[in-house]
Amino acid sequence: MHTATWALALLLTLGAGCASSVPREAMDPAYLAEIETWHAEREAALAAEDGWLTLVGLLPIAPGAQTLGSGPDAALRLPPSAPRCAAMPSTAAGSSSCV
Repeated sequence: MHTATWALALLLTLGAGCASSVPREAMDPAYLAEIETWHAEREAALAAEDGWLTLVGLLPIAPGAQTLGSGPDAALRLPPSAPRCAAMPSTAAGSSSCV
């Protein structure tokens, strides 16, 4: 019982420390602008053509040419929302073509 009391006290103390006591209106406008600029740049980087949000799968790729797409004949299957197009990525050349 004594341990439970200490655990509760610890949780309450930690929880109180996580709450922000400064209202947003009282924060430095330059600091808020800096945070919002960073946030916008981060979202743009994530959503860019080569950003993490365009990642559709982590598939093991063997050396050489592989078929890629959502079609049933693709060696590397993508989700049904992906094109059925069978691409032939070559790990040696670093390029791909659609067949």
